[in-house]
Amino acid sequence: MTPSSPDVNILIHGLFFMTYNPTTDNLEILAPKITDHLFVGGIRGSRVQLPSSPVILTNAGLKAGTPHFPGGNKRKIPNEIKGTILQFTRDETGVGDFSGATNFVGKIILPWPEEFHSIRCDDRAKTFKADPSSVVGQRIEDNCNGKGKSKAGVVTCLRYKVVDPKALPWPSGANPHFYLQPCMDHDSNAVNADLAEVKQCFVNPTSFDLQLIPLPTIPRTPIGKNKCQDNPAGLTPDDELSLDEENDNGAPDIRSICANSKPISAEDGDEEPAVSPANCPTFYVG
Repeated sequence: MTPSSPDVNILIHGLFFMTYNPTTDNLEILAPKITDHLFVGGIRGSRVQLPSSPVILTNAGLKAGTPHFPGGNKRKIPNEIKGTILQFTRDETGVGDFSGATNFVGKIILPWPEEFHSIRCDDRAKTFKADPSSVVGQRIEDNCNGKGKSKAGVVTCLRYKVVDPKALPWPSGANPHFYLQPCMDHDSNAVNADLAEVKQCFVNPTSFDLQLIPLPTIPRTPIGKNKCQDNPAGLTPDDELSLDEENDNGAPDIRSICANSKPISAEDGDEEPAVSPANCPTFYVG
């Protein structure tokens, strides 16, 4: 993104729960407590591990958009949440509302974005295949298919108009990133363990029954391909990299954050666990 751009892209990587707060009209992005996952944020080159106190960006010079709910029901999924974003509602799955703050390591509070984009997409059927007995998995399929989408994004991009450049907490023209990911490669067994762990984020934890069918190998989703044909202006392929890929590539800021992280073992037969929509996916919860 050039310094003269009127827009900013905020990139979300990892197993976050995005939701609408009807009291404030804000987008809230909740970071569950997951073993070996780090809550990290900032612009590339100066990212840091974030504290548990909320990251509040409602006064960061960003223009708020307006969510559009089917039938005006604010517990449904807004129309602008594209079918390439994994999505379900609390009511249709029975998970109930979110549980207490002790099950989360942080929260990001933003104005409602002007646009949502899915970055680094791949076929959902090949990379995020839910156990057919899962109610949550079936509702994700129904909701995404109902919006005519068969692909899912590894990264969610939130796009805003900048109305006050002086209020931005990062340099003008930069793309801030937020991660809730491990520093090492993740395989499908590890992802299923993560999904089991985040049950406690809901009032009715047993209703969050999402599990993936373990695959001998997960197809690696490449960067820079724009398979969803949804990449907004101002992004580079490097903006699509996950935390573990940045660590493997030797990014100094991430190497420092990940210095004390322990390796995560690959599955048998999977020498290089792949980065795909199955790896720490981001969900919209209505």
